[in-house]
Amino acid sequence: FIVQVDLKKPSVEVDNVASLSDYAQVGRLLQAAPGVRAVNVAEASGTRVTFSVRVRGGGAALDKALAASGHFAAGASGGALQYAYHP
Repeated sequence: FIVQVDLKKPSVEVDNVASLSDYAQVGRLLQAAPGVRAVNVAEASGTRVTFSVRVRGGGAALDKALAASGHFAAGASGGALQYAYHP
């Protein structure tokens, strides 16, 4: 019996990551989202961090979960999921 799981790797850009504790909290929140299997930092610059997130259901499922968390406000999309973090 083989079960195939569709895991996508959307990029998630998070702005307003102003401190090391913000960085750690954003990572924990992403990892805790339903369906998330892995979170890795792809790039960091100033207060913006881009994560590569391995998630079942892809970007749409992750977007829904992050919107429900109350800590992420959706931004304009340019291919990646974009948010502003609100501690």
